[in-house]
Amino acid sequence: MNHSSINKKTVFVLLLLLATAFCPGLKAQQADSTAILRTFITVSRSYQMLPFQVNLECRNSTNLVLQEEDTATIQASFHRNRSGGYMRFGDLEQIVSDSMALLVSRELKRIVVYTNAQEIINYMRSALALPIADSSMGRLASKYQVKDKEHNTTIRAIDLFSRSLVPGTHLPKEQVELRYRLSSGEPEAITTTRRSLIAISAADSLQLVQQPRNAGMLITMEGEGSFFVKEQVSIFRFIDISHDNTAAIPVRISDRVIKNEKGAYVPAKGYEAFSVTQNF
Repeated sequence: MNHSSINKKTVFVLLLLLATAFCPGLKAQQADSTAILRTFITVSRSYQMLPFQVNLECRNSTNLVLQEEDTATIQASFHRNRSGGYMRFGDLEQIVSDSMALLVSRELKRIVVYTNAQEIINYMRSALALPIADSSMGRLASKYQVKDKEHNTTIRAIDLFSRSLVPGTHLPKEQVELRYRLSSGEPEAITTTRRSLIAISAADSLQLVQQPRNAGMLITMEGEGSFFVKEQVSIFRFIDISHDNTAAIPVRISDRVIKNEKGAYVPAKGYEAFSVTQNF
């Protein structure tokens, strides 16, 4: 919140300091929240220590299917060491070496060669990061409320609830649950729930209200009409995580493209049906 004068800002800070000084419970709550967020960040970064080999499954579900991706299940694999990396996400592959990178789409039968490998490395890093926009302490604290809970004797969970609510409801726009193994401190699963309002017709409203699972998901805004609260849930389940220094990257660039006698990149054996383009 921006204040128009230094005096107002000073008064606000003083009131905050007085409130925390005379409310031990509030200070304890803030300390607990900070500790929980610190654990959240530590767990979210631990499995990305080089080298790493990660296999996971991403399963999407929703209470209102609008497109195929809403209910898709995707298998993914990530491999990184200091000399390169490989990522497979569904039909998409990314292969990185010190000097170049490839993007391979089996569905489109297309291979894109990048001479700037750092661009793909950055993309791979973001693809493997937590499925939230920013995992810095300050941003998390300002955007989410946190809760720590015991899932079972070997698994603990941290829940984040966005402070921003779906208009017309008391539901947070976003929730993140991170379950992690107490023995290793590495994630077992990450579940994200994102809620948004979808405008619906009167006929759709009558149909949806008859389904018990939609209780509390139908709202009407004066002058704006009827809306349905769509919940999109994505579960990222970590099948295995390892940090084997001897493990090689499973796919090399030469497994997908090679240079011909003119120095141009062409598909390698087994990929002759793929088109190859180069991105400078």
